[in-house]
Amino acid sequence: MQIFPKPQINNTPINSVGAVAKLTSKHHPVQLKPFSVRLYNSALESVYFIIGDPTNIILNALPSIISAKTYNPTSASSLVAGMKASFGVAPIAVKAINYKTPRQASQLNSLFEVVTADIDGNLKRESIDIAAYLRNNQFNDKLMTFEFTPGNEFIFAWNTALLVEVIPEETVYLSFTPAAAANRF
Repeated sequence: MQIFPKPQINNTPINSVGAVAKLTSKHHPVQLKPFSVRLYNSALESVYFIIGDPTNIILNALPSIISAKTYNPTSASSLVAGMKASFGVAPIAVKAINYKTPRQASQLNSLFEVVTADIDGNLKRESIDIAAYLRNNQFNDKLMTFEFTPGNEFIFAWNTALLVEVIPEETVYLSFTPAAAANRF
């Protein structure tokens, strides 16, 4: 039995059932690469940094005692504003976070929260006890990696953020390993 007209993909005849056409486009999906942020606190009191929250829905719903001392990251592997904006249009799932602090291991006892807002501005705040995670190695008590289980990755989107407290005169470096991203071409 023959089919007429002969089926084709990209002007190439299909000779078998289940054939897959070759991609001939010049546009290939972007490779997901780790990205990072630097959180530097030069103040004499603890401050908070918000990573994500491109719409500011979370910042506006936080208690004023926290929001008054909350800042965007000091720097990032890309422009901070561009990074935040991209989360709003193309969510990124993160499977691991590398957390490094150069001076004080006590930084690891500070607040680290996953925050989600709904359309009405109601917040769900979930603390992550980063001090409970194992260190990357026994000789460095200021460096650790924690992973999200498959299917429970943290997703940077229009209504999500990480809220990180940084103690006085300390710097925190966060590196994120993406699992997947939407709408990245």
